[in-house]
Amino acid sequence: MLPRLKPHQTTVAVTGANGFVASEIVSQLLQRGYIVHGTVRDPEDEGKVGHLKKFVGSENLKLFKAELTESAEAFEEAFRGCQVVIHTASPVTTGNSTEAPEKVFIEPALRGTTIVFDAISKASGVQTVVLTSSVASVSSNAGLLPETYVYSEKDWSPIDRMRELERWYGLGKTLAEKAAWDHELITSKRAKLVVVNPGYIVGRVTNSRHVAGTPGKWLTALKGEWESIPNRSTVPVDVSDVAKTHIRAFEDPDAEGRYVCVSGTFTHQEVVDAFNRVGAGPALAKPLDTKPYTQGVDLWDSSKCEKLIGGWRTLDQTCRDMAQSYVALGLLHF
Repeated sequence: MLPRLKPHQTTVAVTGANGFVASEIVSQLLQRGYIVHGTVRDPEDEGKVGHLKKFVGSENLKLFKAELTESAEAFEEAFRGCQVVIHTASPVTTGNSTEAPEKVFIEPALRGTTIVFDAISKASGVQTVVLTSSVASVSSNAGLLPETYVYSEKDWSPIDRMRELERWYGLGKTLAEKAAWDHELITSKRAKLVVVNPGYIVGRVTNSRHVAGTPGKWLTALKGEWESIPNRSTVPVDVSDVAKTHIRAFEDPDAEGRYVCVSGTFTHQEVVDAFNRVGAGPALAKPLDTKPYTQGVDLWDSSKCEKLIGGWRTLDQTCRDMAQSYVALGLLHF
């Protein structure tokens, strides 16, 4: 068992520090008193990193230039003197439709994981690595299991089935996570690995670029751009809970293995009702889709993660923070 770390004596590296999840991780780390090394593509691009410098405690934040798929050298500098590395960065998929999916999705994911873990291997002192994976590496079964099956950390998405059905995103996430578990740094037990597998991440955004993901879906709803409310379920998890999971994954000496991070199953109507309850829903007075209800999502046992962080934020809290952050960034007016 590793000893408990003291924030003011601990340096934590966060890769892809200006991303949606990573920004929240950085914010919470700084608030807790940790020294933070963040890797980004361009530390001078204020449009992409300026929000990080406004966080409480940002005097303890240092940004490093590092490109995920180029070389390990830049990461080695960022990881020097760190006791923990939180690897959230994912390669940006590039290329055109004529390129093989392996080159667009698989190779960048594997190369990024290898570069970061190789760099950690050369940085003496790193005790724990926390990896951001996805439920896509857990439940992309593509119909092999019944809809009533309840997924948990023990499950892995079947590689052959994903290749067969061309589920390239899930395949890339699965192979990248497996590569992390199989890396010599971890198999030799020179460092401990803990993996976080989040569902659909929502909650407050701290940079307008973050709405490119799932939060953007709810921004369009709040702007009144939906014709009707989808009659199906979703499995959201608050970005604050996801960040907290990453931090507890190294703070708690007993944390180990994988953590499925899904706060529950909600219908879209329930999410809309939550927005309305917190005063963010004038534009959400839309009818429910007349199509029959479909579950549309997998079922989860995320009790392991819930125990680690001490419980989930409520849907109302998530919706309130999400709407208020849109207003603060000038993305929404009501």
